[in-house]
Amino acid sequence: RLTQAAQTQTDYMVMTNTLTHDNPAGDIGQRVRNTGYVYSNVAENVAEGYGTNEEVRVMQGWMNSTIHRDNILNPVFVHLGAAFGSETYWTQVFSSPLEQTGDFA
Repeated sequence: RLTQAAQTQTDYMVMTNTLTHDNPAGDIGQRVRNTGYVYSNVAENVAEGYGTNEEVRVMQGWMNSTIHRDNILNPVFVHLGAAFGSETYWTQVFSSPLEQTGDFA
C-alpha cells in the first residue's frame, strides 16, 4: 500500500516534470489513506535527477540532507514504500500503522 502511495507521487512528478510533494490526490497523508492504510505517522522523501541503477547515489543524497535522513532513520516508522519513474524521479513513503496487524507495504 505504501508503494502504491509512492508510485502515485512518482507518476504525478513524471506527468508534471516537477519535483514536488504536492499532488491533486492530496497530501501524503491523504494519498496513504487512499490506499486503505490506516497510519499513526507518515512522511515522504522525493528526489529528482538520479537515473536508473543509481539507488546508491539517491540514498547518499537523502542521507546528506538532514530532513530526509531524519525520515529514513526515524524509529517511529516501521514500513516503507518506494517508487521510481521516468529514469529521474524517486519517492519514499514512511509510515507506522495505527495497529500492528495486517499487510501494509
